[in-house]
Amino acid sequence: MKPTNTPLIAVAVFVFSASANAQSSAVSFALQATPDLSSSSPFDTASGDFDGDGRRDVAVACGGTDSGFGVVNVLLNDGYPNFDDKSLSTGGAPWGVCAADFDADGLDDLAVVNGGSSSSDVRIFLSQGGGTFAVGQTLPSGSFPLALKSADFDEDGDLDLAVACNVSGGLKIYLGGGDGTFSAPLSLAGTHLTDVAVGDVDGDGHMDVAFSHYDGAKVYRGNGDGTFASDYVLGTGQVTEAIALGDLNGDGKDDLVAVELYSSVMRVALSKPSGGLGLSAQYPLVGDLREVEIADLNADGLLDVAVVSESHDRISVLLGLGGGALATKIDFSTPLQPRALAVDDLSGDGRPELAVACRNFGETPPLACFTNQSGAPEWSLVGPALPGSAGAAVWTGTGSLQAGASVSFSLTGGAASAPALVVVGLSAANLPLFGGLLVPANDGLVTGLTLGASGALAIPWTWPTSLSASGSELYTQVWYIDLGAPQLVAASNGLLGRTL
Repeated sequence: MKPTNTPLIAVAVFVFSASANAQSSAVSFALQATPDLSSSSPFDTASGDFDGDGRRDVAVACGGTDSGFGVVNVLLNDGYPNFDDKSLSTGGAPWGVCAADFDADGLDDLAVVNGGSSSSDVRIFLSQGGGTFAVGQTLPSGSFPLALKSADFDEDGDLDLAVACNVSGGLKIYLGGGDGTFSAPLSLAGTHLTDVAVGDVDGDGHMDVAFSHYDGAKVYRGNGDGTFASDYVLGTGQVTEAIALGDLNGDGKDDLVAVELYSSVMRVALSKPSGGLGLSAQYPLVGDLREVEIADLNADGLLDVAVVSESHDRISVLLGLGGGALATKIDFSTPLQPRALAVDDLSGDGRPELAVACRNFGETPPLACFTNQSGAPEWSLVGPALPGSAGAAVWTGTGSLQAGASVSFSLTGGAASAPALVVVGLSAANLPLFGGLLVPANDGLVTGLTLGASGALAIPWTWPTSLSASGSELYTQVWYIDLGAPQLVAASNGLLGRTL
């Protein structure tokens, strides 16, 4: 398809938000980068924008040696997949890290729990811009805190903290003051805690908190004022290493996913309409399961689950099928001994990446960054059609969008034997035209076309080398004369072809 330079009628600029309907929902990740970590024993990760440049950065809590000297590696995103490592000393052995804007200045801050024998406390580090941090408050905790999450538990607009303690102290709740400071903790009962998660399990609009422990998981229901009521229990009889909360079945209530360290089982407990958790479904995996995260990894509108297996060097992804069901796992190999997983859009393309910190005993530990190659399909229908006398014409594309590959454009449902043209653009314009929407920017036109007797059009083409780079986009749309239409013209939907 060779566009000409025939100008299009000038139109007034009007921004229009168009929906996109994916034609594919597979999942794929490719190992893109493995920046080194400056300390050993990575235990936890968090992501946020620590320098205010609009890119998502990653923080890794590295416990270091048994003597208790570790750091938080703050990996500033210099333009994915490049990172600049800024090490942050925490005065102990950091086991958990959480990123959030605790002082409401627009920069994400860090809360770190120091575990091990050297110290047991929570330390706040406030972002100063440029990837630097000021040492903030040190908070007392129970013995051996090892995980924490942030949410607004008392609904005052300020972010609070929930900290899980392993040896003693149970679950600690610290209410935030909005200026980077926190109150004395509220203690909730629990023993041998291993992880913590926050979400709305009962659908009442208040944030709840859940923790895993050596025999399953437990949920405390939030009252909305910073206090909690003991509630749902998930008993497993196994050491439950990590948990996550997310609405897997779309009922407006968060469900619980838990992974067991030694039995290699993942459990999914859906929230019941009447309250509480239903019986858990079991998904057999492999190896020592260390981490679980819930996110929409393939942009199909359904939440998926990613699980880290440390002893088998892999991340297992289970795609959501709707209704709370999950598909058979898809495995992605990692460097040695993956431990802590962050899921965030590091590349800025709207798709979440997987960043897993690996222990890699005996060698320098890396942060393995897997670029998301799924979710944004090669072909997408974008923007509405302008219906003609035969209804709305549909414009689709087929073929793999690789340089030199054969592709095909196809129109159905147009007006019989109508003169037509194809508008071609390297970006979307979304401009009103003749009562419809001109989707592509007017970078070129393919003119002199005529629809068939059935109102169809087929154009074979070769995907050009100029669009071979990942993320390259081509927008097209068919406009045609239709004397039976109210505006005497009609148009197909817009079509986006995107090189993965």
